[in-house]
This record gives sequence, C-alpha cells and structure tokens, in this order.
Amino acid sequence: ERPWAGRLVPSSVAGEMRPFFDYVPRCVPPDQRLLVVAFLPEIAVLSQRPFAGGQISFLPGTLLTPSDHALVMRRLERQRVPVVVLRRPAYDQVAREFPELDAYVRRYSDVARWSLGDDDAVHLLMDSTQATGTDATTGWPCFRRP
Repeated sequence: ERPWAGRLVPSSVAGEMRPFFDYVPRCVPPDQRLLVVAFLPEIAVLSQRPFAGGQISFLPGTLLTPSDHALVMRRLERQRVPVVVLRRPAYDQVAREFPELDAYVRRYSDVARWSLGDDDAVHLLMDSTQATGTDATTGWPCFRRP
C-alpha cells in the first residue's frame, strides 16, 4: 500500500516515481538506507527508509569543507546503502564540489530514470552486488534477506 493511499498524490515527482515507492517496501529492508543526492523530500517521507550519510539530501553549495566530506564518507562506510537517487543536472554540481561522494555514487548502476521536463531528471541507481534477488514487478535488484 502506498503511504498516500486514499489521498491525492503529494507531488508530480511522487506521481512519476510511483514504481519506486511501490518497490521499496517489497525490496528494501527498513534498516537499509537511501542516498538522495537531490532536493527530493518526497523520498524521505514516502519511502519510509532512513537516509544515508547523515543527510536527507545533498545540494550544490552545501557541505563544502574537507571535514564535512570526511564525516559524510565515514557515515557511508558504516551504512548499508543499496539505493541512490539523484537528480540531474544539479547532481553534476554536487559531484564537482564533493568528488569523494561522486566516486562513491559511481559504484552504483543506473536502473531507472524519470524525466521531470527539459533536462531535469531523477535517476535511480542500485548496488547489485548487495542484491539478494530480483523484484518480479520491476526487474530491479531486491535487497530483502531471504
């Protein structure tokens, strides 16, 4: 059941990403985290999963110091993060400002993309090396323990 069942879809982004929000309860255990490199507050609320790296989102112009970067990377090393959601073109600026995070994200594979108009798009990436199977509905990697 969708977190907004019986109500209007909370945003156009949430509407576009319905397959993702339906997928999360099937395939991402509640103790695993989502890395969101974008301003997409719908994800934290509707996925009902904790966020990775100690940040609900990563935006250009924030977390610019080496100590900020080191703290985020230490957190990511200790967390299970099977899924990354990023939004382009804003991600490209974050990647330039925070190359360590970009290197971390590059380990993940693109599995889906939602266009939000013009060059604005949300990308769904997953670490298939952590997968325990494949979701029958989407064909995406599944991370539930058998």
